[in-house]
Amino acid sequence: MPQIEFTLPRSTLSGDTIDSLMGEMTTTLLRYEGAPDNEASREISWGFVHEVDRVYNGGAPLNGGAPRYRVDLTVPQGALTPEKKNEIVGEITQMILDADGSAGDSAAAMRVWVLVHDVPDGNWGGAGRTWTLREIAGLVGAGDARTAVASG
Repeated sequence: MPQIEFTLPRSTLSGDTIDSLMGEMTTTLLRYEGAPDNEASREISWGFVHEVDRVYNGGAPLNGGAPRYRVDLTVPQGALTPEKKNEIVGEITQMILDADGSAGDSAAAMRVWVLVHDVPDGNWGGAGRTWTLREIAGLVGAGDARTAVASG
């Protein structure tokens, strides 16, 4: 049940670019979690985009400076090892820099923050109940999340 929240200054990237990034980030997160890329995994992989009007750097309005991006990845605890967290942060950072035209600019990486939030096992709530990582793995292995939830 991964969740991705992408926060960026309004009008920084086109809607099509954002849509593409969210698709790439979802595919990447599922791969790092070791989840099958199937209908059930996709059904419970949600993404939210927050385009904001005001961005601050050092407490002052950014006012047209190079954009800042934040990606919050929320995953069940144990879904990602520390090594995988490091790798996915690098990969998502590169996706965003490629999308905004800053590929190859190593200093630009400081404008992208990727925060990984681990939800303690048994504390992920959905479909009116809580889920453990083991139950989520069984759910996505079922192939159709809606059917598995209804019968579970």
